[in-house]
Amino acid sequence: MTFPQEVDIRVVSAGLVSAAMALCAAESAWAAKPMTAPKIRVGLQTTANWDALGDLGYSQASLGRGAFPKSGFRLKGLKIVLSGDATENLGYYVMLDPANLLTGSNLSVQSTPAGGTIGNTVSSTFGIVNQAYGIFDAGLARLMVGQMKVPASAEWLVSALNGPTVESSVFASGANSGDFGAVNDVGALASVGSGGPIALAAGIFNGSGGNIAASSPKKIAVTRIDFKPLETFKLGASYLYGFKQGANAAAGPLFRNRHGADLEIALAPLKLNAEALFGVDDGKAESPKFGWYGMATFTANADHDFLAKFEGWNPNYATGLTGPASLQQYSALLGWTWSLGAPQTKFQLNYVHDFLPSALGGTVAGFLPDGANDRILSQLQVVL
Repeated sequence: MTFPQEVDIRVVSAGLVSAAMALCAAESAWAAKPMTAPKIRVGLQTTANWDALGDLGYSQASLGRGAFPKSGFRLKGLKIVLSGDATENLGYYVMLDPANLLTGSNLSVQSTPAGGTIGNTVSSTFGIVNQAYGIFDAGLARLMVGQMKVPASAEWLVSALNGPTVESSVFASGANSGDFGAVNDVGALASVGSGGPIALAAGIFNGSGGNIAASSPKKIAVTRIDFKPLETFKLGASYLYGFKQGANAAAGPLFRNRHGADLEIALAPLKLNAEALFGVDDGKAESPKFGWYGMATFTANADHDFLAKFEGWNPNYATGLTGPASLQQYSALLGWTWSLGAPQTKFQLNYVHDFLPSALGGTVAGFLPDGANDRILSQLQVVL
């Protein structure tokens, strides 16, 4: 299978932004008012990780952690959020995270050449500016311009302060998956129908990543649709197509795409979530990536949630699901979240059992327990 290498979507970009601005202008007239003081929130996330098998002496090199400490503490995030309105229609949102500047063997771990494994605890690959964008909101329609989350993955769109588990799924985390589902980029995103039964979004982005200037006239385009006919049911789908700059200038822009689908069913006190994301990077159609998860959450009361999650990740789906060459990985998780009274302030405790194939260090192809890893993750999050 081959892909076009000379697609230039600058015309599409200009048309998208022009159409969104025209829609916003038609929806609501400009209503000037004095700028309001920004709302400031600070979220501190600290984690503790106990690597059960690692501390008992089993080799964990297959998890990509090498000689790094198996267990310990980490400053996962220091989220500083500023948001406000300049006029009735014009607003802004900025999220900074100074913790992303921290590096070193005790604070971040590099992913494996195979594409990263479940079990890595990796600091975000994004810089101190996670998100920074302006918002033109006309009620029915909205236009955002700046650096933001690209809406290819539904899990990635969940705020970092609202995550149901200590770690995101591998496909929706940064360095673990090569930014497969976790994509921050600079561009423009237009949306209509937010909060209604049908919500549509479309955007154009540089394709260079967060905090990086455009390196090519070729961009990435993304579309997303959310269908919510009932308060208890939501179905979403996304598609991303375009180019990302290669590892060096000589490599040039390389083709990438994403096909995503997600589902949410909320029947209190139970909520079910599932998502799958499939696509290729670097123009390598012969080695597609595939990630998915299913999760059930039981809300016992206003303070306590209990959840179970199972996920899969394959950085090269062509290697198959089993066999000596397979890179298929699985992870099972049991979790408890204790809300501590203040909004978004909580304590989370997760038990994780990882399954690894023989190609990544498991002793047998078939994911028997002796090719697995057990971890206990905890996180205290305080938001002011």
